[in-house]
Amino acid sequence: MYLDGFQLLAKLNSNQFVYSKKSFKHKNSYTRFGRLLILRSCECSSTSLVLFNSKTGKKELFTSLRSNLVHFYSCGPTVYDFAHIGNFRAFITYDLIKRWLFNLGYRVIHVLNITDVDDKIIHRAFKEIRPAKEITDFYTEQFFKDMQRLNCLPADYYPRATNHIADMCTLIDKLVQKGFAYVSNGSVYFSVDKYERYGIFTSSTLSVSQTPSEEEVMDKANPNDFVLWKKYKEEDHNIFWDSKYGKGRPGWHLECSCMALHYLGSEIDIHAGGVDLMFPHHENEIAQAEAVTGKTFVRYWIHNGFIQVNEQKMSKSLQNIKKLGDIAFTSFDIRAFRYLIVSSHYRAPLSFHQDALRGAKNTVRRLDHFMNRISMACKDDSMPKYLESEDKVCENLVKDTWQRFQNEMNDDLNTPRALAVLFELIHKIENRWKKGLLSQYASKQIENLMRRVDSVLGIIFYSSKDATTTVQDTDIPQEVWTLLLQRNEARHQKRFDIADELREKIRYYGYQVVDTPQGSKLEPYQQV
Repeated sequence: MYLDGFQLLAKLNSNQFVYSKKSFKHKNSYTRFGRLLILRSCECSSTSLVLFNSKTGKKELFTSLRSNLVHFYSCGPTVYDFAHIGNFRAFITYDLIKRWLFNLGYRVIHVLNITDVDDKIIHRAFKEIRPAKEITDFYTEQFFKDMQRLNCLPADYYPRATNHIADMCTLIDKLVQKGFAYVSNGSVYFSVDKYERYGIFTSSTLSVSQTPSEEEVMDKANPNDFVLWKKYKEEDHNIFWDSKYGKGRPGWHLECSCMALHYLGSEIDIHAGGVDLMFPHHENEIAQAEAVTGKTFVRYWIHNGFIQVNEQKMSKSLQNIKKLGDIAFTSFDIRAFRYLIVSSHYRAPLSFHQDALRGAKNTVRRLDHFMNRISMACKDDSMPKYLESEDKVCENLVKDTWQRFQNEMNDDLNTPRALAVLFELIHKIENRWKKGLLSQYASKQIENLMRRVDSVLGIIFYSSKDATTTVQDTDIPQEVWTLLLQRNEARHQKRFDIADELREKIRYYGYQVVDTPQGSKLEPYQQV
C-alpha cells in the first residue's frame, strides 16, 4: 500500500486493500483533519512481527487483542510552544509503527492526545497576557502543520485534555471510591501504597520524582503519591474547573489514562512515547488505569530514544533546543530530517549535528536520482520493453529485497538494516544499468517496489501525487497537491459539497481542477 502525505491513497494491490467507510470523528476530539480513512485489509497477513516491550525488557511476538485491529495510543505534544526535534523523533516513530502495521494488513485506531492545560501553558498565558486557549490553539495548529510537512499519517483522534475534564473527574471518583486515592486540602492524590504493583513497570525504587512544594509535602500521605486533581492557586489565574473537590484542574498523568480509556477501552495493544516518559508518567498511567479496571492496561510499551545535539542532551540551560524551523527551511530539508530519524533504530540514542544532516541530504539526493532514472526508464522507448531471462533476474531481486526488507522491519522495526537491504538493491540495479540489462518491464517492477518500501519510510515519494492524477508540473506547491488529494478522497466518498469547497481553495492558489476519464489534473486558473 502506497501511503502518500496525509492520506492513504494509491492501492498497489487493489484486490488486497479496500477503504473503510467509517469516519473516526468525535465531538471531544480535535478535528483539524476532518474525516479520516483507515486502511482495512480484507485479511490480516501472517506476520512474525517482534517488538521490544519496555514492560518486559525483551523482544516479544506481536499479537493484537482484536484479530487484525490494533488499538494504539501515543503521547502527544504539550502545546505551549513549537515542538522540538526530540518530540518529532517520537512522532515519526509513531508514524513508522503505524505504517508498518498497515503494511502487514492491520487496521489501526490511533489516538494522539493534545495536552492543552499545564503549568507551562498557564505561565505563558500570564506572561504574554493572552487567553490560554488562544495559545494552545495556535501551537496545536503549528503542530499539525509540522506533522504534515514531515509526512506523518494522521491519527484517528486528537483528543484535547480540556474537552475531557468531566471524564477525568469521573475517573478520580472511581479511584477514591476504590480506596486508591484520597482527598487532602482541596487536592486529590493517588496513593502508591494502596496499589501494590506500583513501580513494577520501570523497576523503580520509589523516590520523589520532582521537588514538591512544602505545602504538597504536608498534603501527601506519602511523598511519592502523585496528584490527580490540583486545587486552585492564585498563580493559576483563570484556569480552573469546578468539581466536587473544589476548584482546580487535572494532573498531567491522569489526562493520558483518561483519554486512552475513553477512546480505546480498558485494554490497549500498543502505547508509545519517549523513553523519558517511562517514569513517572507511564508508571502512573498504568497505576491509575489498572486500579480502576483491574485489567492489563497496555500489552506492548514502545519507547524511543533521546536526540542529543552535538553529543549533549537538549536542554534550555544549554540553549541547544532545536525546533523544526531551526534546521529545515525547505521540503527537501524536511525529507532529510525524516530520513535521519528513520535511518537510526528508534530505541538507539541519536546524535544530531550538521554533518549528520548533510549526510542525510546526500542520501536523499541519491534516492531521488535513482528514482528519476527508474521513472524515466519506465517510459523510455529506446529501452527494450522486455529482456526475458534478465527480467526474471530482476523479478527475483525485487522479491528477495522485499522479503528481506520485511524480515528486518519485523525485527523490532530495524530500519538501519532494512535500509541496508534497499541500498544493496540500488547498487545491483545501477550495475545492471551500466551493462544494459534493464528493460522497461523490470524498471516498472523496481518502481513498484520502491513505492511499496516508501509506504513505510515516507521519504522518497514525499511530493508524489495520487495514482489517478495526471499532472506532471512539479513546480506546483505541495499545499495544492495536498488539497487535490483531499478533494479526490471527498469525491471517492461522494461528499461532493466538500469536494467543491476544496476546488475553490485550489483556485485561491491560482490553479483549477480538470476532471478527465484518466483522473484529475491541475492547470493554471484562468478567470473568465
